[in-house]
Amino acid sequence: MDALASQVIVGDGGIATELHQRGVEPHVSFDGLNLSRPELVAEIHRDYVAAGARLVETNTFGANRLRLEQYHLADRITDINAAGVRLARAAAGGRAFVAGAIGPLPPLTLADDATERAADEIYDIFAEQIAALAEAGADAIVLKTFSDIGQIQIALRAARTVADLPVIAQLTFRHRAGASGGVDVYPALQGLADAGADVVGTNCGRGAANVLHIIEEFGAQSHARLSAFPNAGFPTNIGGRIVYPASPEYMATIAERLVEAGANIVGGCCGTGPREVAAMVERLEARRPARRLVRPVARPAPLRPAEPGPRSPSFADRLRDAPTVVVELDPPCGFDYSRVIENCRMLRDRGTDAVVMGDSPLAAMRMSSIAMAALVQREVGVECIVGVSCRDRNLIALQGDLIGAWALGIRNVLAITGDPVCGAAECGARGVFDVNSIGCIRMIAGLNAGVGADGASVGGAASFGIGCGFNPNFRNLAFEVHKLRRKVDAGAHFIFTQIVFDAGRFAESVRLVREAGIDAPILPAVYPLLSRRNAEFIHNELPGARLPQAILDRMAGADGASASREGAAIARELIEQTAPHADGVCIIAPMNRVDLAAQLVDFARTRTNTGRGALS
Repeated sequence: MDALASQVIVGDGGIATELHQRGVEPHVSFDGLNLSRPELVAEIHRDYVAAGARLVETNTFGANRLRLEQYHLADRITDINAAGVRLARAAAGGRAFVAGAIGPLPPLTLADDATERAADEIYDIFAEQIAALAEAGADAIVLKTFSDIGQIQIALRAARTVADLPVIAQLTFRHRAGASGGVDVYPALQGLADAGADVVGTNCGRGAANVLHIIEEFGAQSHARLSAFPNAGFPTNIGGRIVYPASPEYMATIAERLVEAGANIVGGCCGTGPREVAAMVERLEARRPARRLVRPVARPAPLRPAEPGPRSPSFADRLRDAPTVVVELDPPCGFDYSRVIENCRMLRDRGTDAVVMGDSPLAAMRMSSIAMAALVQREVGVECIVGVSCRDRNLIALQGDLIGAWALGIRNVLAITGDPVCGAAECGARGVFDVNSIGCIRMIAGLNAGVGADGASVGGAASFGIGCGFNPNFRNLAFEVHKLRRKVDAGAHFIFTQIVFDAGRFAESVRLVREAGIDAPILPAVYPLLSRRNAEFIHNELPGARLPQAILDRMAGADGASASREGAAIARELIEQTAPHADGVCIIAPMNRVDLAAQLVDFARTRTNTGRGALS
C-alpha cells in the first residue's frame, strides 16, 4: 500500500491462457498444476517477472473447494494454495509482490436441481481458501472476475475477517457502464471500496477498450485506488486454438490511458502474455499515479420499457376460468408464410382461443416460431403461444430471442428441451442444449423478474405465461410427475401434454399430478389420425407417443377418406373422454391439415363448461 502511494504498479498477465498456449489442455485443473507440474507454473511466473511485472498473482484462481471437487482435488486445497504462493514467491525473487488470486465459485447451472447457495456456505468456502493463501505468505488478496455483487461482497468480508492483508476487488462487466449482478459501475465499485477493499477495479470482460471506458467513468467519480487487468481484445478461434488479437503496442497504449484515468495497478487478463507486459512496463516506467479531479456526474434515470396498456387476462388466467381450445401449427419451411396466415384466420373465425407455434419440430428447419407468431398476432389478431426449444440456441441466444419476443408482443411461451438433431445432422447442424426445459423455464421466470441468467438486470421485466410439457404416455408416471413438479417449481404456469390416445391413461396421470399438489391447468394434445400409415408412424417413430392396439386396429381397417373420418372420430372421442380431467384441449393439425383441426374446434366449442377442468 505504501508503494501504491508513489508509483504505478504493473501486474502480470493471464495465467490460464499462458498455460493453454504452453500445451495444457482445458479439461485439467489448472490450479492442480501447482502440484503436478510446478516447473511449468514457475516458468510462467518467471517470464512475467523478467518482463518487468511487479505484482504476480498466484495460480489459484479456481482453488476453492467447489471447483477442486470437480477434479477430485478438494482434499488438497491447502496444499494447492500454499504451492501457488510458494511458486510465485520464488519467481518474484524479491522484485515483485505476490497476490493470492481468488475467483468466483462455479456458477449454479440452470439444469434440474440448481438451488441457491446459502451465504454462510459461500463465506466458509472463501474463508478456507483465503486462510490458506495468507498462511502461505501472500502479500495481498486479489478477488477477480466476479460478476455477482453479492458473492464478491461475501468474499471481501471473509478476506477482511480471516487475513490482515490488503484486498484488491475486481468485477467483470458485460459492457461499458453495464451492470454486474444488476448494479451499475459506480455503485458496484464504490460499494466495494466502502466495504473495505483497498483497491477496486475490473478485469477480463469485453476487451481492453471496455475496461478503459469503465476506469475512465469510475475514476472521474471516486478517489478509490483502482486496478485494471483487461483482456487482449476479443478472442477468436484459429485452427482450433483461442487467439487474442491485441498487439503488445496496443495493450501498452491502453495501459497508458488507464493510468491517465486513475489506475494505480495495471496488468492484463486473458491473452495478455509476457510480451504485452514488457510493452506496458516500457511505456509506464517511473510513472506516478495520476492526480484525479473528481467531479459529480449526473446519472440519468435508467431507461425502462413503456408500460403496457390495459389488456385482457393472461392465457394462464383464462385457462383457469373456462375450458380453452388451442391449435398447434408448424411455421413454414421457407419464405412463404401466406398459408399459415390464412389457416390462422380460419381458426380464429371458428373460435380458437390461441395458436401454438412449433419451434422446428423433429429438428427440421422451419421459419422462426417467434417471427411467425408475431406475424400471426399482427395480421390475424389471434393470440399465439410460442414454442421455445433448447436444442438450437445457446443461453445467450435464448435470452436475446425471448427479450425480442416480448418486444414483438409475444406473451406466452412453451419451453421444451427439443428433439435431438439426427437426420438434420447431414447439413452440419448440431444440438446446443445449454439448458434443458427446466433450466429454460427458470431462465424465463428470471426474465419475468427482470434479471438474466447471470443475475444481472435486463432493464425491465416481462410477464410471460410459461408453459411446459408433460408426457402421460411415459411408462414410469411417478417419475414423469416428479419431473413436472420441478418444472412447476421452476416457474411454469400451464401444462401441455404429449399426444394423448389413451384417455384412461391420461385420467390416471392427472390424478397423480393433482395428488402431487400441482394445480397448474392441463391441456391434453389430441391428434386426428389421417391413415393407417400415419398411425403406424406415430406409434413407432414419434417420440413420446404410443397408440393402444384398439386404435391401431381401427385405423388398419379403414382406407382412403374413411381413414381420415375414422381418425377424426377417434379424436372427438378423446376430446370427450379427457374433458372431465382437463382444462381444455390442444388440437394438433396433422401435416398442417387445418381443415381437420377446425372441425375439431367446432366440436369442442359445442361443449358447455360445467366448471374448471371440463369440456362436457
